[in-house]
Amino acid sequence: MKKIVLFSLFAVILASCGRNGNDGLLSTWKIVKLPVNSSNWQPVMSNDGLYVDYYIAVFSNVPEITQNIYKDGLVLCYIDHGDSRQILPTVIPYYDDSGNEFITWTQTIDFIYWVGGVQINLTNSDFVYGSGQPKSMNFVLQILY
Repeated sequence: MKKIVLFSLFAVILASCGRNGNDGLLSTWKIVKLPVNSSNWQPVMSNDGLYVDYYIAVFSNVPEITQNIYKDGLVLCYIDHGDSRQILPTVIPYYDDSGNEFITWTQTIDFIYWVGGVQINLTNSDFVYGSGQPKSMNFVLQILY
């Protein structure tokens, strides 16, 4: 009898958490798409000004990130590859075997957020081979509250 009651209670709890995100504990969410064109990546120079330390893309108008969400919610960010997504932070390996030697480097992408805004950071591990303006990328925020 206990199993039937527990199963019924579990079924009611699951049914109360709708897939549309409008009911249930922490089940309300918003999706915000953040496309970054290659030309929108802003270089941040090293202290001596000789090389690019990392790149940033700043979105200062994200009204979906309210004070309540900042304080009590959850903001996740993904890089959207089209047929797959990677949650940030992420490290993407690259290689170049077109020359006389096999060269590898990584690209680290992370983000920070505040009330009303998001900054995406992109850092190449090798400033010679990984240098140059980053390519266009699409990011997705998933905001849970």
